[in-house]
Amino acid sequence: FVNKAGTGALAAAAAAAGVPTYVLAGRDKCLTAPLARRLTLGEGPADGVWADAPPGVRVRNPYFEKVAWPSVAGLVTDRGRVGSDDVPGLCRGVASLVDHAALDLVLSTAGS
Repeated sequence: FVNKAGTGALAAAAAAAGVPTYVLAGRDKCLTAPLARRLTLGEGPADGVWADAPPGVRVRNPYFEKVAWPSVAGLVTDRGRVGSDDVPGLCRGVASLVDHAALDLVLSTAGS
């Protein structure tokens, strides 16, 4: 799933402490793995993090990050709770309702 930068570390820390973490989102937010791989996440300007970075230091300013499903207990949707292992199947089911040609067009022109 995609969420604000820092979510992955928070989910991993919760899992290490034995605290279950759930993602709250509508089913319309589900993407299949091939579509998720095509999703690119923009970044803010590097000087928003460190204006005077020394030479040779590469600064990144990501706003969002992709987080692996195994780090969370599940997804809470408009239809109830879905276990982490069942999320890929849910996404495939939602994807069967999508106009893939239109979505492909949007993804291919998003960077222009």
